[in-house]
Amino acid sequence: MLDFLGDILKGCLLGIVAGGVFLLLFGGGSGGIVIKGTKKYNTCNRDSDVKVKNILKNGTGSSKQELQEWWDKYHSPK
Repeated sequence: MLDFLGDILKGCLLGIVAGGVFLLLFGGGSGGIVIKGTKKYNTCNRDSDVKVKNILKNGTGSSKQELQEWWDKYHSPK
């Protein structure tokens, strides 16, 4: 009886691990691995290009003085 339950438990654990790997590789959503040439890759690539263009278009949101202070703090010669 215990051997049978052990086999069921092993099967469930292997199924959960295999399902997790499958979702990681082929699952939808924003997370996971993206393989070049797939529909998910093309979507992520297009979305990231749009985000970068918006960030660069809108600027950093900092004033010129704040940017100069940051530059002086982190790029001053030592």
